Amino acid sequence: MKTPNLRNILGFSMFLSIYLYIYIQLEVRSFVENLSLTINMMTANFLHIAQLIHKPFALSEDDAQTLLPHIQEAMKEQKEIVISFDGLEGVSTLFLRTLLGEFYLNYGTIVDQYVHFDNLSKDDVIKTQLERLRRRALKPEEYKPIFDNAVGGA
Repeated sequence: MKTPNLRNILGFSMFLSIYLYIYIQLEVRSFVENLSLTINMMTANFLHIAQLIHKPFALSEDDAQTLLPHIQEAMKEQKEIVISFDGLEGVSTLFLRTLLGEFYLNYGTIVDQYVHFDNLSKDDVIKTQLERLRRRALKPEEYKPIFDNAVGGA
């Protein structure tokens, strides 16, 4: 049987040390990010969508349902809430409609006093979607006939 030489032992030790260092750094970073998110949510009612749904795309009703209780609580308590789009690569109209449409229908323009958005400056598409959603929800009598005709004619 061949005896391991010192060079192999040191090489493996170096590899193991680097691997453990990287692993620990990633775990610490993940812990700090989660702690930071928790502190932000507790102190400033800050919702970071990508971190809460654990993915870079907010597409489904289920994604929106994850955030709804936080917004409902803020509206009920009349506290401001900041919804961050940072880290999202895509957002569907279905997600936005589920997330905010009902609030605008039920609360009207008061939603604008309590719900604010962060990190929209780089994405005009989301801004446009939000404004269109807001406009349609605040004037359902104007947009319902358009929708009914479009669906009926299909």
